[in-house]
Amino acid sequence: MGRYDEAETFCNRLLKEMPQNHEDIPKCYYTLGHLTFLKSNYDLSLNWFQKLLNILKSDDPILADTYYSIGCAYQNMYYYNEALQYYHQALVIWEETHDNNEPLQMAACLNNMGCIYEIEKFYSKALACHQQALSVRDKFQTDLGSSYNNIGNIYLCLGEYNAAIENYDYAYKIKSQSHSSQDPSLATTLKNMALAYEEDGNFIEALQYYKKAALAFASIFSTTHTYYLEIQEDIQRIASLMESKTIK
Repeated sequence: MGRYDEAETFCNRLLKEMPQNHEDIPKCYYTLGHLTFLKSNYDLSLNWFQKLLNILKSDDPILADTYYSIGCAYQNMYYYNEALQYYHQALVIWEETHDNNEPLQMAACLNNMGCIYEIEKFYSKALACHQQALSVRDKFQTDLGSSYNNIGNIYLCLGEYNAAIENYDYAYKIKSQSHSSQDPSLATTLKNMALAYEEDGNFIEALQYYKKAALAFASIFSTTHTYYLEIQEDIQRIASLMESKTIK
């Protein structure tokens, strides 16, 4: 955080020293917007990006990125409608200009939109966004595990459990090859698979994957951590369901 503070102080000093029409002012606004975003000061981040937006020309190469950055700030503030508006504006520019210089950023934009649509329960839109993001990421073989996991989440919400499990399985296999064993997202994907099996009524497989997730969480967090405690509750719940089913 100290380096961010130093960089922010430096950029603010530059702004005070520059003439009002200096060509580097947009760069300072852009940098300050990102620095304050990284510090989770989203209100101030929005302020800098809005100032930048006010001086950018319609053909400026960072216009789409600025819209995207504003969308990210709004999303982190839970202003989802505003976030979607700016994400859409970024996508329109990327699509109209056929700008392929930032394809992975475009994929990130689609991914973020998919996550918002999932929260708002617009599952068809969410699925379309995540599939488009996957299509872009597949060309670069990056973040595939995240996309497959997110697609699995949507299928789970739709009650299409086989499709959810298939995508979670893809996600886990990819993450296992590209992520550290200490990455919590691996354990989360295992837990997601367990939940899909549980919702599908396959308690034996659900219990197996909850236990795998528990081992993964235990290797990362302490036994008093929320994630570990929650997975233990999941295991107990499934064990109770299986026991009651056996008794009947």
